[in-house]
Amino acid sequence: MAAIRGALAGEFALETVPTSGPDHCRAVARRALADGLDALFVLGGDGTLRVVASVLAGSEVAVGALPGGTTNVVALSLGLPQDPVAAARILARAEPRAMDLGRCGDEPFLMQVSGGLDATILANADLRLKRRLGKGAIAIAGLREWRRYRFPEIALEIDGDAATVTGFVVTNLAQYAGAFEIVPGARADDRQLEILLFNGRRRRDAFGFAIDLARGRHARRADVEIRRVEGVRVVAPMGRPLQYDGDPFTPTLPLDIALAAERLLILAPR
Repeated sequence: MAAIRGALAGEFALETVPTSGPDHCRAVARRALADGLDALFVLGGDGTLRVVASVLAGSEVAVGALPGGTTNVVALSLGLPQDPVAAARILARAEPRAMDLGRCGDEPFLMQVSGGLDATILANADLRLKRRLGKGAIAIAGLREWRRYRFPEIALEIDGDAATVTGFVVTNLAQYAGAFEIVPGARADDRQLEILLFNGRRRRDAFGFAIDLARGRHARRADVEIRRVEGVRVVAPMGRPLQYDGDPFTPTLPLDIALAAERLLILAPR
């Protein structure tokens, strides 16, 4: 922490506030808003950034993403290194940019909302093991869930048209699960969301999709469709988990997903 403070101290007068959970994060963000601060630096993962964005969206307080937690895909998308001290040195000279946000029900998201195997993996990952092993714990959960997953159908309404899939990703950023590009060319400043639809029904389909994603070839698959989208409604099935920005949740359906009217000021390299 001292090294991060040292990297930022030349440009900012700093106060360090350790947080104890999402509610405390929101309270700190509300204080930053009330005090009219120039910036709030967040050391954590993408889920922590999402919590802060729920308060600061539409405001003049810029957010600085200092990578921590299991991963920080938002920081990667901004071209920031995953070392928080190196990122702090860059952010000390960064400029605020307006970043689009999505809205999932009443909650914002920065990266994506998805349903299917990936959400099931995150929902069933061992949190204690995740704190110890990070991505290794996700890999362990991924292998376990892949072996027993049955690819239940998900009913959607996409811009008013009914669709049935076995997986979907509504995305604001191209990046997914690290440096992989789930929707190549997607941008967080174009006032546009995209959706990836997956119709694989076998374990080998999911395995092949993962391999093709790593190779950047998944968009060519016959069981994948990518399109721009204005609004998505998740209709069924009830009780299945979804995830937004790496955090699993079980929604009350129907659930509406769309571009948020508000944007977030985020510090980015010049």
